[in-house]
Amino acid sequence: MELEIIKQKDVPVLSRKRIVCLATFDKETPTRKQVNDKLAAMVSTTPDLIITRHIYTKFGERKAKVISHVYKSFDELKKNEDKDVIIKNTTGKVKGAKKSADKKEKK
Repeated sequence: MELEIIKQKDVPVLSRKRIVCLATFDKETPTRKQVNDKLAAMVSTTPDLIITRHIYTKFGERKAKVISHVYKSFDELKKNEDKDVIIKNTTGKVKGAKKSADKKEKK
C-alpha cells in the first residue's frame, strides 16, 4: 500500500491536523491500522495519535480517499473524539456492535 498526501490543514482550535490522502493498494482495502501506521511514518508521529475518520473507495478501483486526524497529544484526542471512534481505530472493533447483533438474533 502506498499513501500520497493530497491536502493537509492545520486546525489549531482542536489541536490537530486534518490530512487527506490517496491510498493505492493491490488487493483488499487497507485497514485503519495499516493506514495509521503508514501515515505515522510519513508525518513523524506515533500511530496512537492518529484517527482515521473515513476510507472511501470506488467500485473496481484500487484507490481510496483517506481522511485522518493527527493530534498533538493523547489528551486532546480523547477530548475531541468519541469513544467508539477511538476504539475502532485502536482495536478494529466497536464495543456495542456485538450486543446489538445478539439482540437481533434473540428476536
